[in-house]
Amino acid sequence: MPLCNAEVEQAADEFPKIQTLNLGQILQLKLKIMKPGMLSQELKKALCMPDGALPPWLTRMQFVGPPPSYPYLKILGLNAPISPGDSFDDGPDEEEPLDRSKHWVDSDDEEDEEK
Repeated sequence: MPLCNAEVEQAADEFPKIQTLNLGQILQLKLKIMKPGMLSQELKKALCMPDGALPPWLTRMQFVGPPPSYPYLKILGLNAPISPGDSFDDGPDEEEPLDRSKHWVDSDDEEDEEK
C-alpha cells in the first residue's frame, strides 16, 4: 500500500519527538553509579566475600606487585593503609614477594655482559 507524502512528512516530524532513547545518557547514568575500586554487593556475594574482607586478588598482588601500567597506583592493603576494622593476615605458607626492581630486559643485558 503506497504512502502519501503527507503521511511520510507527518511521521518524519514526529520521529524526533518520539525517539527518547539516548545511549550516551544511559551509559553516563551507569558510570555515575560505578566507582573504580569499589565492589558492589552483588560482586561480593558472587565472590563469597564476607563484609569487611579484602578482595581475593589482593593476596596475589602483594606477591607479584602492582600492575605494570600503574606502578604508583595506591591500592588499599598493598601500598596504602587498610581502613580500620579490616585486617590482612600473612599466613605461614605465604611465598616471598618477587624482586620487581629490574625489568626482564635489563636482566638479559647483564647476562650478555658477563659472558
